[in-house]
Amino acid sequence: MMDIYSRKKKNMNDNIMSPKIGLALGGGGARGYAHIGVIKALEKNNIPIDLIAGTSAGALVGALYSFFKNCEDVEQVALGNDLFRLLGLVDPSFAGGLIKGDKLRNFLVQVFEGVGFDGLQIPFSAVTTGVGDAKIEVFCSGDLASAVQASAAFPLVFNPVALDNKILWDGGMSDPVPADVAKRMGADIVIAVNLYNKSAFEGRKEERKEGAYEIAARAIEALQYNLSNECLKCADIVIEPSVAGVDILGLDKFLKGGDEIILEGEKAAIEALPKIKETIERYSRSRL
Repeated sequence: MMDIYSRKKKNMNDNIMSPKIGLALGGGGARGYAHIGVIKALEKNNIPIDLIAGTSAGALVGALYSFFKNCEDVEQVALGNDLFRLLGLVDPSFAGGLIKGDKLRNFLVQVFEGVGFDGLQIPFSAVTTGVGDAKIEVFCSGDLASAVQASAAFPLVFNPVALDNKILWDGGMSDPVPADVAKRMGADIVIAVNLYNKSAFEGRKEERKEGAYEIAARAIEALQYNLSNECLKCADIVIEPSVAGVDILGLDKFLKGGDEIILEGEKAAIEALPKIKETIERYSRSRL
């Protein structure tokens, strides 16, 4: 499979090899709306997306875009269903116990109309984490809906998912921004979208009364923030939308709606366009 993905694209207009561009979409709960804005900006500016690796919220958006290959359709599905809240990816009302996550999987089965990885319009990989051994588990074939469900199975909120004789949970526990996976899929240039960036901590109070779940979620987020910085070493371009006021689990009041978060993603991608275009041009020149 990796050999198929690693084939270079040939630009028929100038008879040179164009880079294969991979998109690495990181986790981040409701912040995942920003991924839609990033893709929207890339589409508008004719930046090709040849493959996608996604973790958690990034796996959800990545799978939807790989299926539709049209950002308007993804945006319509996401906003029309208030996706991240409705599906329990961000659930401000949980008071204990775990959510099965079946609601998410059933929704995806309906949206994908039975299509699996092999029926997607863009090569896509979903990143998960093995519960027993903590290893990164990457899915690029088989049950698409279950793989996305597993990738988004955030500990403390969702039950782990049994898939292919493995017990899995959120990919953010091992690879929160899967730039390395995009590279292994054959990307020459990796554009990574990091939602665990410094803006996530803006305006937070250092001292506050929180319950056990909130404290645990904060601790996991701190770990993912630092792990994300390591993951980004494999990326050629890093896009970091402002996600201030958007809590991954909805433990705070949402200060931004889905449409506003999408705009933040679009804005960040537009700011990165000069570097993206320069990187593509430099790669192409190097192959002359």
